[in-house]
Amino acid sequence: MLNPHLLQPFSLPVPGVDEALFHAIIASSGVATMQTFLDHYHLAIKRESQGLLAVLAAWCEPGPTAERSATAWSLAFGMAGLAMKDVRGNIPETATRLGLRIAETWIPSRWESRNRVAPMIFDRYFVERAVGAEATPGEDIGMVSIVTDEGERHVFRRQDGRWHCDTLAPMRSVAPHGRAILLPNGALPIGGAADFFRECHSVETVDDDALSTFRNGYALLEAAARDYLQWVDRVLNGIVVGALQPQFRTVTGSWEEVPGYIHSSYPHGAVEVAELLVHECAHQYFYMLERLGPMDDGSDTRLYWSPPIRKERPLSRVLMAYHALANTLILFDRVLDAGLDTDGYVSANRDGLREDVETLARPLRGNPALTSIGVALFAPLDERTAALAA
Repeated sequence: MLNPHLLQPFSLPVPGVDEALFHAIIASSGVATMQTFLDHYHLAIKRESQGLLAVLAAWCEPGPTAERSATAWSLAFGMAGLAMKDVRGNIPETATRLGLRIAETWIPSRWESRNRVAPMIFDRYFVERAVGAEATPGEDIGMVSIVTDEGERHVFRRQDGRWHCDTLAPMRSVAPHGRAILLPNGALPIGGAADFFRECHSVETVDDDALSTFRNGYALLEAAARDYLQWVDRVLNGIVVGALQPQFRTVTGSWEEVPGYIHSSYPHGAVEVAELLVHECAHQYFYMLERLGPMDDGSDTRLYWSPPIRKERPLSRVLMAYHALANTLILFDRVLDAGLDTDGYVSANRDGLREDVETLARPLRGNPALTSIGVALFAPLDERTAALAA
């Protein structure tokens, strides 16, 4: 039986985290996704590429777990999972995304691929209207090139531990406070199962206001709750930037099918951005932990009130909402302790948030339907938030 203490880093930030557990969960589920994808579509991949099928299959062989985890927690693997749920998915395009992700984080082998016109992301860059890609071994890690429908070839080379491309400008990121890139509309997959990206109202260009908005949120985390900064940075690869929609309301979200990515409107104050980062990344940890097993055994079929969406929800979704809001409540306490509630946002919203957390906690406390995984997610937070109220 898995020791519940090992799962505490999924519940909330704790010191002395063993990263091996995260790596094991992500890597094993990534291998399962890849193997299923290849079982279904190996003939289509072989027909539309040269050498790529062997590269994808070789990635599933036993190897370093940490590197495999870095590869699998990605948009490419999310797209592979979605392609198997939606017959409209473009398989050669999805296979190319997987090949590029492996080349980015692994050791490239020689392969070529052809696909329909699509945006392709490689490291910090995106190529609009890509129609093919290839990877070759070389010094250090190797070389990758992506070709557009107009015959342009963008070459990526690994130097000093980073990928560089002379013909493209990198996407903007939240650096130096974190590693997440900020994605505009043009970088997003389109069509088929990826159409849910259209709900983000994503912007055409990540401007200076967007950049400062998200960097300010990260900077506040660094100043008030550095453990939460590390917690967020572990799971967040990218933020799909959306316009303020509707006015004066923060609109955010994430998807179980697209690990490592969230979407958020802007502009917002630094505390609001820190709040949404913690909230949405809590969902990322929830989704990750669900790969290990269910949060409840299904025996409690009742619906319970969930204040965030003002609807009654099943027990597992109540736990997911509780997990996000309880971590936000802890963050609010840190912001107040640091004297950084400069615009009064935390003071104005903390009492209401505390009430919502308690509403969500009531049906979870002592509920025998929660599995050991569900209890391990809930109990440390319940103890921590009770201490805040004392």
